[in-house]
Amino acid sequence: MDKSKSLNDYFPFFDSFLRSRKLRFGIVLNHKDVRFELWLMGQNAEDQRNYWELLKDAKWNKGRSVMPRYSVLEVVLVEAPDFNDLDTLSAEIINRGISVTEEIQDIIKRIE
Repeated sequence: MDKSKSLNDYFPFFDSFLRSRKLRFGIVLNHKDVRFELWLMGQNAEDQRNYWELLKDAKWNKGRSVMPRYSVLEVVLVEAPDFNDLDTLSAEIINRGISVTEEIQDIIKRIE
């Protein structure tokens, strides 16, 4: 396997709330597990570590004792995507993504 190739593709996005905290979300296609995930990522390693400390006990990090390699937290959006029905898949990613991003931002607002 060529280790220079990524095992994930992602679409990053943020709003003013996230930007002011040097955070962004990413919708990630995890090639290895063939699923879509939502990641919360810091602008740099220090920002990521700071938010890991704030969110390491959040429900999305349950069972983790170590911060993920590229993110603060990772949430599975679609476990077994059906690539034969792209309209339904897109709607599922968007709807679940909106719900989870709102919940994560609400938690960040409460703990800061």
